[in-house]
Amino acid sequence: MLAGPLTGGVLMLAGALGALLVLASDLIAQHAFSPISLPVGVVTAAVGAPYFLYLLYRSNRRLV
Repeated sequence: MLAGPLTGGVLMLAGALGALLVLASDLIAQHAFSPISLPVGVVTAAVGAPYFLYLLYRSNRRLV
């Protein structure tokens, strides 16, 4: 939904963005809270959940 209609280039972009998101989440989880190390899923969910809620809001707004 970020890059437009589904084509080969969009699929590559989605894969690269997903890998970048997990890599950034891993770096944040290991280094942001220095004495403890958070699971990567916690940081990924903290970033991904607001975007997912925005997508839900946007799709529901179109239906009404």
